[in-house]
Amino acid sequence: MAISIPTTEFENLAKIVGYDDVFFGALIKALGETKATLTRSDYLADLVSRLPGTSEQALSPVLNTIYALYSLKNQNNFSAGDLARHIKETAINSKDHNEDFSGEKGSVLEQRLTVLLSYDNSLAVTAKALTVMREHQRVFCHARILTDIRPLFANNPDQPSAAMIVHNLQIGFKNSEGKGHQEFYFGLDDEDLNLMAEIIDRAKRKSKALKAVLNDSKLACLE
Repeated sequence: MAISIPTTEFENLAKIVGYDDVFFGALIKALGETKATLTRSDYLADLVSRLPGTSEQALSPVLNTIYALYSLKNQNNFSAGDLARHIKETAINSKDHNEDFSGEKGSVLEQRLTVLLSYDNSLAVTAKALTVMREHQRVFCHARILTDIRPLFANNPDQPSAAMIVHNLQIGFKNSEGKGHQEFYFGLDDEDLNLMAEIIDRAKRKSKALKAVLNDSKLACLE
């Protein structure tokens, strides 16, 4: 079966083949110790902390390639070994990159990918977590509240009769419909702020209760 591999990914596959046995063994040990996280950046930071002498900048591209392979594995219901074999066959048949994977290198690629694609409870979960988290029409990016004094004029436009405090809530979000970053604005008063504080506090308490349930069930909670 032919697997489509973007040209940019061949370099990272070659890096996997080029790792010496000592480093690859250390990488496998670190992967076995690193738990799933909600974000890939957190997973990378934890993984690198277990690999002295390795930087996030050096390992990040390779890890991104592995994440992409996990998505491919999940979409096609491949086993780790089957996908590794398909990747090897595609690599050695590539016109521009076959020399990087010819002979024993092809076997090394298949063997190492089979191992790297076997972390279904950590790497695979991390690869999928953020995608599931963001499967909404709008994904929150940031929030900001601007507070102003707004004067009120009655009969005399030269002299304000009173003033009030107005809060302007700005919420930035990403739209799943491909419209890019957008923002909503809401006018609030102090009572609205108190209501929002109560709603947020209630949500935090529910989150704490649900985390306790997950902890009792021994099901990992990604944060």
